[in-house]
Amino acid sequence: MTPPSPIIFILAEEYHFGIGSFAFEGVANPGTRTVAQAITIDDEALLSVTLEDGHFLLNLKVHDSRNRIAMEIIDSELILNTHSWDIELIGTRLIIREAAGHILFDIKFNPPSAVTIDRGQFLYNGIEILIAPKWAAVLNNMMIFSDVTVQNLAVGIAIDDNDVPSKMAAFRFKGIPRDGWDRDAAIQWARSSTGKSARAASVIDDLLSNKALDR
Repeated sequence: MTPPSPIIFILAEEYHFGIGSFAFEGVANPGTRTVAQAITIDDEALLSVTLEDGHFLLNLKVHDSRNRIAMEIIDSELILNTHSWDIELIGTRLIIREAAGHILFDIKFNPPSAVTIDRGQFLYNGIEILIAPKWAAVLNNMMIFSDVTVQNLAVGIAIDDNDVPSKMAAFRFKGIPRDGWDRDAAIQWARSSTGKSARAASVIDDLLSNKALDR
């Protein structure tokens, strides 16, 4: 376990999340605590920002394939890093690598109010989401998000099986297969749909490394 340590601190009254080319943005409500959830699975916020008193703070939860929290950032503080991944902050860029050197997350902070995720992988309750520089994809149902902008909603992408949604979301998916879906076919689909260059193929291969999240 890693003791809490600061990652980044930004003063702002608005936020902009770039998740691949999926943009999630809005403005803080003056005098209130604003929580904007970019990605949620089963009401668990995996990627979100908190704005309070002009403070812009990042929240990130990364799970391994067994649903155990492998790394957690709360209000821009690193709380947990069970895999002892290499976490490097260079200027305003946060890079998280696993032991073999594969990049798991590539996050850029653009002061005063923007965060861009160029690379990332989320696993939770059987759902797998990939983020690359120009797209984000849900592998389970082969859904790609590209060149989309969402403004002033509580949630960007929500995946759950709730009959009554707990919050308004830009995109909500219900009934996505979690067991028995063909991951190999989904990987081939991701490569054929998005791997138009050697660099893009390399990004996909890094994200889908079997070692990365203990699959």
